[in-house]
Amino acid sequence: MRRIISSSLLLLESPSSPFLFQFLSINFASPIFWQFFLYFSDFFFCWLEDY
Repeated sequence: MRRIISSSLLLLESPSSPFLFQFLSINFASPIFWQFFLYFSDFFFCWLEDY
């Protein structure tokens, strides 16, 4: 579980990823993107509390 989260954070941190920039530019104004972002942050903080 920790490996999945750390790899996701690494993906978010790497500015050389064109796919991520494409994804953000397409979905930044999309409510689905924000729902996913809120869900992921809730999951991440719950995981931090459990850990």
